[in-house]
Amino acid sequence: MMRTLGRSVAMILFILAGCLTVNVYFPAPEVRNAAEKIVEETWGDGSPEDTDKGRTGWIDFLLPAAAYAAEPGVNIDVSSAAIRKLKAAMSERAAQLKPYLRSGGLGITNAGLLVVRELKDISLRDRAQVSRWVDAENRDRLSLYSEIARANDLGDGDVPRIQKIFAETWASKAESGWWIQSPSGDWTQR
Repeated sequence: MMRTLGRSVAMILFILAGCLTVNVYFPAPEVRNAAEKIVEETWGDGSPEDTDKGRTGWIDFLLPAAAYAAEPGVNIDVSSAAIRKLKAAMSERAAQLKPYLRSGGLGITNAGLLVVRELKDISLRDRAQVSRWVDAENRDRLSLYSEIARANDLGDGDVPRIQKIFAETWASKAESGWWIQSPSGDWTQR
């Protein structure tokens, strides 16, 4: 009896030790790579040269663009229908937002979201529309981070990590002259 109890306790401890040492991997480098591609796609100039970059032969044009979402070895899926829809909406909206980012009326926060920085840099006539664009952009960005987590079987707890990586990427890919909020909350012009 004592021997059976000892084995049972040992087995329980072994199982608990196994549970405690489970290490969940968050694919930060892969998310960063995906973030760079998405930011470039959505905030690029939309020229055909950008869209077709990397395609070399006629067969490449028959394959879906999603095949180009990740480089070999990178396992972050950014090709779901929801992600494609969000990227398209953000790409379409970029042309409307960029003039206000250039003027300083808008800025990129340290959370990777847009904010109205200076109302004086946005005409009274345009303020309501710009506000709607900013709200839509921020809503789509937050949805994008959640969709990336969902498409890659990452937990809801990983969404803030995805957002942080994207925030760094939005800031690093900002055009010269745009206002960026530092992690400490200070605003600097890129």
